[in-house]
Amino acid sequence: AAGHHCSDCGYTDGGETVAALGHDYKWVVDKEATVNEAGIQHEECSRCHDKKSENTAIDQLNGYEVKALGEHSVDITVIKTETGLKIVYKAKEDNNSFGYGACLDLPGTDYSVLLATTGNIAFQAYQNWAWDYKLPSSVGATVSRELSGEYMVSSFEFSDTTLGITEETTHIGVLLFEVVNANGAQYGIYNTQNNIAIDGGVGNFYKFQFAEEQAETPVLTKSFEEFGQGKANAKLEIFSQGVKITIECTPLASTFGYGVMFGNLETNAGTTDLYALGYGTVDHKTYGDWNWQGNYVNPTTVGIQASETTDGDKKTVELFYSFETLSSIGITKDTTQFGVQFFEYVTDSSGNLYACYNCLNVDGAALAFDTGVANFVKITK
Repeated sequence: AAGHHCSDCGYTDGGETVAALGHDYKWVVDKEATVNEAGIQHEECSRCHDKKSENTAIDQLNGYEVKALGEHSVDITVIKTETGLKIVYKAKEDNNSFGYGACLDLPGTDYSVLLATTGNIAFQAYQNWAWDYKLPSSVGATVSRELSGEYMVSSFEFSDTTLGITEETTHIGVLLFEVVNANGAQYGIYNTQNNIAIDGGVGNFYKFQFAEEQAETPVLTKSFEEFGQGKANAKLEIFSQGVKITIECTPLASTFGYGVMFGNLETNAGTTDLYALGYGTVDHKTYGDWNWQGNYVNPTTVGIQASETTDGDKKTVELFYSFETLSSIGITKDTTQFGVQFFEYVTDSSGNLYACYNCLNVDGAALAFDTGVANFVKITK
């Protein structure tokens, strides 16, 4: 033990020297990082409050914000963390507040998520609106609801593993929404981002790009002549895992969508997919079956990865067909030649559906729509 020391004469009564404890530095956040700017932090000793490493930057969060959504002017932050996806909602709640959600276009399955004000959460396939609420832990979610002044801050987070996000995933589609009660009934109103129809398909979801895409060099690239009333330009690219079709157009009021046909030139087997602009859905048929029944489905259910973007009055549609998908008609990565055909679908002057097909131009003339796979444009690797 340490001895006694007289402050008057300086005498010390035995004892032993006790070593100084030294500094105990810990990081202290001066300004939190947001999705708009980096944060600031410094190291500070917990014993003497000595500071060092001042003005050290905290990386800006990887995400984006949506301000004043819906009836309760909800501020929302979507964040891609190192291990998952977190969405935070900040709102002044009242008796009409029911919950907050997001529709997610993911690499495998598309999901809908709804966090109720009770703290329970529904996590299920997109376009299944029979909400099945469960404890967050039972569906792999971490949920928080905390009062901050007059605002309720609610959040949910899912791991990459739960969502099917891998190291190769560079972006997902997101549609944010608020749910409020109306006339005493639950689920009365869905207030969505940009007032997009919540059940209209993934085509209008916001593309959340959270990683740089490592572009693979295509084995073959072919561009086609302009076609249709919307002055569409189509491009085909063959990659190691499949075929990507890109259609750029300036749609008119009468434009319903664009069609893509693949054909096996040896067996004459083919497929036709009619993509509905603005809805993000496709009507998938065997080539030659023109009995359209309006059976539009999420492209992923028929093995197609689809995205749609808008820039002013122009739209760009990208459709990726894996060779696994194309193998249904005998087109594989080893196939050296196959056929393709594209068309623009527009309503007629009376607004009737399935009336006008403006097909791909070759040497200035439109290809015949239904004269067989043999008349498709031949693609040779």
